[in-house]
Amino acid sequence: MKLASRASGAVRGVAVALTVVFAALTIVIGQSEEIAPIVIEEGAPAPQTFIATERVTVVDVDATESARDIEASGVPDVFVEDSQTTAAVLDSIQDFFENARAAAEPLVIEPPDPPGTVGPSTTTTTTPAASVLAIAGDSGE
Repeated sequence: MKLASRASGAVRGVAVALTVVFAALTIVIGQSEEIAPIVIEEGAPAPQTFIATERVTVVDVDATESARDIEASGVPDVFVEDSQTTAAVLDSIQDFFENARAAAEPLVIEPPDPPGTVGPSTTTTTTPAASVLAIAGDSGE
């Protein structure tokens, strides 16, 4: 091999090595410098000017809860207990279960009388009114 080709390869190797070393130094040097945290206190002026890159929303939880409680106290109650309606509903439920129990009892159906038979007969004895009064001790006078 020629000396020129060996030298150009060595030069390339040294150039790559120097690039890696300088890149590593840049990264390491950038890491050592820490930015001090910014402390902002309510009511005090900011220590420096800030420019927001997007809209910032801050929620005051205590003030939100207080405002919510105040507004909720002004709203009328949605549910008001009505004792008459409660009693009517309970009576309706009780009737339902009574009907269900009655429906659960066995139904007895008597067979019809065969044709040509006469049903049971009853006899009633009637007495004249005068005899009833005589029994009671009143002669009708």
